Amino acid sequence: MTSTAVASVITIVTTLVLVKPWDGSTAGGAGAATTSASAAPSTPVSPLEPGWQAVPVRDAGIAYDVPPLWETDHEGITGFETESGQRMALSNYSTFLDGFCSQASTSYRAIVGLTSVEKSDSAAAAEHVLRRIAELGWTTPEGAPPKTELDDPRPVELDGGAITGSFLSGTVVPDSVGPCGAPSTYLGVVTVSTDRGSVALVGIADQETVASVSPEEIDRSLESLRLI
Repeated sequence: MTSTAVASVITIVTTLVLVKPWDGSTAGGAGAATTSASAAPSTPVSPLEPGWQAVPVRDAGIAYDVPPLWETDHEGITGFETESGQRMALSNYSTFLDGFCSQASTSYRAIVGLTSVEKSDSAAAAEHVLRRIAELGWTTPEGAPPKTELDDPRPVELDGGAITGSFLSGTVVPDSVGPCGAPSTYLGVVTVSTDRGSVALVGIADQETVASVSPEEIDRSLESLRLI
């Protein structure tokens, strides 16, 4: 995301205020904030993936795609938070299988959304984002961290070369699995440098459970990032 339009994402993400973040459940249990987003123009954006849905981020001039059964009309932000107040927020997010777990106030099996970090190197930013999400989302209340395995980062060219950055994926295996968790979770991220840090489109999907979203679908969603 080297263009001015894309760089504006970092302003949107970092100026949002967390109101009611992560509710403490593992993978699939982020709590949506109550901050409202302004109404977006109704001009349609076509998906790149046949049969999928386009998710426009109009203030930033970008879009990404998600599969047809995903929920895309969320307002505000969601994210992860520890009891000590450490946080990571996702804005302009889409989810799959909302409300699957009756024991969490909000739950989902997969999510894709935007965040930002103050690291201008896109590969370093990608590793920071995924390790941070793993730490915040899957460390047990007793302090046991998850097992996190990350693949090697690779460069990506998106939108016909208009966007260049880094792609990184990995797997999180929690020390223990709660009622809303899964044996493992796939993480993926596309990061793009800007003059103020890096913007990240993040994908998270529970694995080895009913209605798992495949890593391949998450990757397709992340690599559909484009200018509009």
